[in-house]
Amino acid sequence: MTIVDTGLQVPDCTWLEDMKRKGVDPNAVDLVVFTYLHPDQVRWDLVEGQHTFPNARYLLPRLDWDHWTQETDVANAPRIFSQVLPLKELNVMDLIDDGFHITGELTTVSTPAHPPRPRFHRHCIQG
Repeated sequence: MTIVDTGLQVPDCTWLEDMKRKGVDPNAVDLVVFTYLHPDQVRWDLVEGQHTFPNARYLLPRLDWDHWTQETDVANAPRIFSQVLPLKELNVMDLIDDGFHITGELTTVSTPAHPPRPRFHRHCIQG
């Protein structure tokens, strides 16, 4: 099972409980794809230090990784420390570029987006 973006983790959010009520087992998730690395995309990778989707590989846009892991940007982005860098330490992430074929129906397409980067990767279904 593939999840695109893990969303914004806020105190009253029931995303994980909603998934369970709908019969989605976190162990069944084998791929998580990030459209970009803003707070509203990457907040459910780890909960209380535990891997939310223990069988998943994570695909991250290389442009965002290169941007957000620069020393000056990491200092201003606690989500990178808590939710993204641990994925590298756990060896469960891969960096992807424009044109990467995720599945037969899902391919990355680079499109302009909001700052701080002039371009981010978005994923769209083609075919």
